[in-house]
Amino acid sequence: NPIAAADLATAEETAKYVLDNTDKVFAAANKPGNISDAQWTEARPFVNALAQRTYAYVFVQRKDDIRAEQELTKVVAAEANQPLFSYFLGSAQFNQRAKNLEKVPQAIFNIARASEYDGQGALPAAQRTQFRTSVTSIYKQYHGSDEGFAEVLAAAKAGARPPSGFKIRSITEIEQEKFANEEEWVKAHPMEAFWRDTIKTPLTGADADSVFANTYKEAG
Repeated sequence: NPIAAADLATAEETAKYVLDNTDKVFAAANKPGNISDAQWTEARPFVNALAQRTYAYVFVQRKDDIRAEQELTKVVAAEANQPLFSYFLGSAQFNQRAKNLEKVPQAIFNIARASEYDGQGALPAAQRTQFRTSVTSIYKQYHGSDEGFAEVLAAAKAGARPPSGFKIRSITEIEQEKFANEEEWVKAHPMEAFWRDTIKTPLTGADADSVFANTYKEAG
């Protein structure tokens, strides 16, 4: 620890060989004599899943976030009970936020999955709490508040992949929506907007006395 580069290379080569040559690896001629045909058949999906996790983990260790995201996505899609790999996936996505901010909602979901999953293979309570603290902070920074966070946690607990239509609005999107809605409201309510912006707000603000004396007093 840290894992030697040569060991990572061996792990990558071995895992990739298994993934690319599954039929060859599990050919009947390769079955050890001390296990049954049924056991040999059952071993195939187990070893394949292990190979995919190993292959993905190599890129996690190399901090290759793009390749890690690709391979980790395969792990999480195939195995719903791998919350640590959901965390790895969320971290790889979050690390790409500078170039692609749209990765952040996916990252939030995957880290939340690691913190909320409580079925077989769930992470220790202390680790889940750590991940919950981390994803709470990320959510508030991205969304601007904890509004809607409970729903995200519930969705992450229910499934390893985001539900259809999953979205978290960013602070920027929320502000843009507010601006657009405000502009539309002003167009639709010109008299109310005039009252609010030109009369009421100035005359109830910090400089109300000055505004009244210079603008309205004895204005006729």
